[in-house]
Amino acid sequence: MKSELFEPQESILSKYSSMMYTSVDHGKTYDEMSCSAYCSSCGFKTVICPHKVTREQLVIKLPNQTTHLKLARPMVRLTLPTTQQKVEFYKEVEVPDAIGNQSIDEESTKKILMHGLLKDVSERLRNCCNHTYPNKQQHFNGGICTPRHITYNQLRDVMEDLYANIIWRDTNPVHDVITVRDCLYRMMSRKYEKEEISESATRDFVSVMVEHLQQDKAILILGLSLSGTLDGSVFRYVHTMADLIKEVNWKETSDFRCFVSAVYPFLDEDETEEFVVEFNAFGENKISKNIVFDYIVDSIVKNREPRFVEARTRLNLHIEKNNLQSSLTGAELKEILEIICPISNQKLVDQLVAESLLCAKSQQLNLTRMASLLAYIIFEKVWGVMKEQLAARIDDSRRRLSSEAEFNFYEPAENLVEEKVELLTITQITKVAKQLSKWQKLDG
Repeated sequence: MKSELFEPQESILSKYSSMMYTSVDHGKTYDEMSCSAYCSSCGFKTVICPHKVTREQLVIKLPNQTTHLKLARPMVRLTLPTTQQKVEFYKEVEVPDAIGNQSIDEESTKKILMHGLLKDVSERLRNCCNHTYPNKQQHFNGGICTPRHITYNQLRDVMEDLYANIIWRDTNPVHDVITVRDCLYRMMSRKYEKEEISESATRDFVSVMVEHLQQDKAILILGLSLSGTLDGSVFRYVHTMADLIKEVNWKETSDFRCFVSAVYPFLDEDETEEFVVEFNAFGENKISKNIVFDYIVDSIVKNREPRFVEARTRLNLHIEKNNLQSSLTGAELKEILEIICPISNQKLVDQLVAESLLCAKSQQLNLTRMASLLAYIIFEKVWGVMKEQLAARIDDSRRRLSSEAEFNFYEPAENLVEEKVELLTITQITKVAKQLSKWQKLDG
């Protein structure tokens, strides 16, 4: 019998692993330390861990003007024996519902979805088939468990329908509050009626979604929302921002500077410059609607999007001023939201807070979820006016920048690239929601 005495115990070793981040703006944003490196055993980037060559001491030089240092432990990655991996894959891995204040690593994103979300949908399908087809040898589960291929366009169509269902609930009286994942289950159940078919379709949809996570940032947001890693307010914010991005006739990378000035008027000159420089690096000095959208999503999952950072800062000020804990109850959060945003839609606020608590499976919300919620509530109030004025403001900014030679020096002659896919906007989702309400009552 194989001895397990000397097999690595990752759950124990992870206690000694740590990733380090530094901040030069009093904790608003954090950057990885340059000495960090990916550890295949930890399954995460680390600065210190038991799997690397150790020395008696390690001296780390901090960047100039560092104000804060953050330590974060990696998620535990368990290695299973090859012979048992297919059978016990979903049983052995425990994945948190949310990552808290850390930025989301691309590799860990897929693990969260595979281990958490697929585990849930597969378990639902398994329970359904066991009930419907108790004699597996005789009935072969009716062929229900056989995966079916879903095309990329079909995947985006289902995503649009799902968001339309949720937005319908935002604008109509409902009797209960449900998470994005529960809304998917309910939508599939009403779409296919037969339980075993709806659960199978859900499993197929989630499986294909995981395959497209890294190719489409909109699918990434969908997956992180379904898994509970991101708050439900994030997808609402992202596709509302897509409406503004689609409104602009993008021509040069300098247009992004104009866009930032119009959409993020609270940023000072240095913050605007930093955000624009990071965008140019992200898009390799190219411009398109898709590149701008992908960058906004990337900045959100890395906790660097300006509205989210601003919301986090404002929440921190209120928390420190009132000597509150960093995690707040729904009632405490509503009191702060009423102070920060007094004329917001109270019904929407109540629903979003309740949905967030349900998704977090807790009576309290951490700072990241609260910041996401606040950023969307503020943005939801002003984006319509922004959209009306955006084209004129972009044109004004273009004329001003064209007269300043210092910007022209950096711009190439041609840097507009072809669009990959049409952006899904909140206006489009709302139209579908209105059509759905005519023939289907979404609330039971």
